[in-house]
Amino acid sequence: MDPAFLPLYVFKGAAVQARWTSDKSYPGTLYATSKNGWMEEPQFFTWFCTSFTPHVKKLRESKGLTNQTAVLLYDGHCSHISVRIVENALMENVKLVKFPSHLTDQIQPLDKCVFGPVKTKWDKLLVEYRKTQMGLSSGRITKAQFSELLKNVWMSGIIPANIISGFVSTGLCPVDATKFPEDEFDPALLRKYRKQKRLSDSATQTEDKDTTLHEPSTSSEPPKAIDHT
Repeated sequence: MDPAFLPLYVFKGAAVQARWTSDKSYPGTLYATSKNGWMEEPQFFTWFCTSFTPHVKKLRESKGLTNQTAVLLYDGHCSHISVRIVENALMENVKLVKFPSHLTDQIQPLDKCVFGPVKTKWDKLLVEYRKTQMGLSSGRITKAQFSELLKNVWMSGIIPANIISGFVSTGLCPVDATKFPEDEFDPALLRKYRKQKRLSDSATQTEDKDTTLHEPSTSSEPPKAIDHT
């Protein structure tokens, strides 16, 4: 399994207790706690620094692309946004791209093709587990058992084929604007976008033209004047 996709479990509590972890869980599993059991900025920052950026460095080295910029796509949850996250991303040559609000169900690759299959597999696994516990226990699982059971789901659900399908189906890579018909957009906002894009494209073309006209001559002869008449 790609180390960039190691599971991170966030439990409710002040600190991770040894009895919550298991050496039968997925190798390299990360554990964290928060006051409510939800992802917050400290947990995301730790994952970013200890899992994501080290993986990016190894990937760059393996491909001989030490200066290659990495892109991290994520939603706009408050846990993903802080000064130190941005500063660390700049230092590690990582571009942070935030998805527009209320659209992650359509353009978040993992939501589209990865988390769905994982949740389905998890539900089936829980049903089977509770069947084995009938008459033996309440059927409730401990935190350690949770990480052990999720190991199988993680291995079968977080796979390259599903991840690639997520990027293709959302039109992110390769870029495919036709994934979203125009009738799904607000007409007024679509007109505003097209107007701004025309202005932006026009400005870019003007800059390219100016750059071409002012390029230094590589000839030993002095540059000739350009007749604008």
